[in-house]
Amino acid sequence: MAWNKLLICSFLVLWVTGSSKAQLGDNTEVQTETDAANYLSGRNWIPAGQASEIVDLKDLLRNFQMYTGLPVTGILDDATKAKMNSPQCGNPDFGEGGFSLSVSRKKRFTHLGTTWPQNEITWFLQNGTPDLPQSLVRSEMVRAFQYWADVTPLRFREVFSTNADIIVQFAVRDHGDGNSFDGPGRTLAHAFQPGFGRGGDLHFDDDERYTASTGINLLQVAVHEIGHSLGMGHSSDNNAIMAPFYTYRSNFALGTNDINGIQALYGPPVVNPPTRPPMTTQTTTTTAPSTTTPPRTLAPVFCNADFDAATESFDNAVYIFQGTQVFKIGNFQILPGYPRAISQELPGAPSFVDAAFLWRASDTRRYLYIFKGSLYWRFFNGVASSGYPRSISNWGLPANIDAVFRWTGNDRIYFFKGDQYYRYNTMTYRIDPGYPRPLSVWNNVRGPVSAVLDVASNSYFFSGQYFQVFVDSSFRATNLIQTAPIWLGCRTEGLEVPGTTEIPTTMFEDDDDDDDDNDGSVVIPSISVVVVTSFFALWHELF
Repeated sequence: MAWNKLLICSFLVLWVTGSSKAQLGDNTEVQTETDAANYLSGRNWIPAGQASEIVDLKDLLRNFQMYTGLPVTGILDDATKAKMNSPQCGNPDFGEGGFSLSVSRKKRFTHLGTTWPQNEITWFLQNGTPDLPQSLVRSEMVRAFQYWADVTPLRFREVFSTNADIIVQFAVRDHGDGNSFDGPGRTLAHAFQPGFGRGGDLHFDDDERYTASTGINLLQVAVHEIGHSLGMGHSSDNNAIMAPFYTYRSNFALGTNDINGIQALYGPPVVNPPTRPPMTTQTTTTTAPSTTTPPRTLAPVFCNADFDAATESFDNAVYIFQGTQVFKIGNFQILPGYPRAISQELPGAPSFVDAAFLWRASDTRRYLYIFKGSLYWRFFNGVASSGYPRSISNWGLPANIDAVFRWTGNDRIYFFKGDQYYRYNTMTYRIDPGYPRPLSVWNNVRGPVSAVLDVASNSYFFSGQYFQVFVDSSFRATNLIQTAPIWLGCRTEGLEVPGTTEIPTTMFEDDDDDDDDNDGSVVIPSISVVVVTSFFALWHELF
């Protein structure tokens, strides 16, 4: 039988009916294409519901090789077999949707869909391993939890009760949770996402030989699995701790990808300023009382202003997408009941979107387009349209765009990716000739652009924790403005802000250093001769 086109009906039936995770306990070494197909199925590389469809094994292998950083050949070569057989986490790599290129390469981390509602999380070490003294196992677990505590507001407290949020257990083979271990080799451990019952629990395969140094290092495996216990999924960044394959690291630390992922769920750590030392008089006969600066938190989870996308909503408010959540903003305030899960607000929409915009076909017909990876979705007045998602190539665009908006200046749709932008013509339904063009055409806009919003004749360009106002009438962006205080109502005193914290819709920095009466900005009440000149120059570029 030719395996270029692999009929996967037989082994997918078990997966679709809910017993797929048991396949992760199959310790069959991957040597044949049949083995590889079963391996990828067990790790959710094939979307649910495709049991009766033909799946191209070469495509699966290419995706796996790209995900793991191997040479992309589409062939089950020695390097691919070695990777599949290497030590790894027992959790599936994806949810029921399977692998998709729509996993944003600019984020790369994934989430499992649930988080702990409280900041103090308890854990219980139920047993140990004969490989290490119990005291060492406990101390390594304390250290493992601390890795995540250092970058979040979370606190971890050991208790001696099975009522703990996270129960840590060493077990072998079938241990009662429906996810059997596979014996020595390959699968090292698995963990459950936050929730009731087994939610958060962490299990180590005790058929492995754990160490406190090289080899299967208990601390490093534990840090990865605790990530799952907190709601983190696997990462396609091979340098991340949350990458699914295990390699001992001499310089072990959470990577930027891990930190961004966990802070998208729980926010950054609470930081208290240091206590000032006592002050003494010149004669040193009296000492002023010591003073302490009041505690300050940098930002709760919903004050992380690194937006994925922003657009108008169907009811004339503003949608801001971030991770698995969507905010609705009215008059620069978060409306009651928000943030909400994207899946609740827009059933059928993906999480971790790349871009979104609202198209007003008429006063009563409004379409919301959401882009992620190589796909896009459409919602009509809040309801998912049938026949979607579709390929982003229908727009003549590359995958993984950064931002999109419909500009009222010329009623065109602009897509941004990296340091370039594309202009989509709504009359011809294609990208205009001569595009993409450099982002620098948009005067003073700083990249990379993560979201763009056009309302009230002004365009708002978001990048990281800051945004700029691009005033359409003057064709120039303001300096950077901190996003969280204005759009999310967060207090973030003490952070350096490269710009003003007000929204200067018609104010820009003055380039004329000879004007001593100027306060550093200039109000432009009307389009002057100079502005008209730049207006026509930029009009030629944009239009």
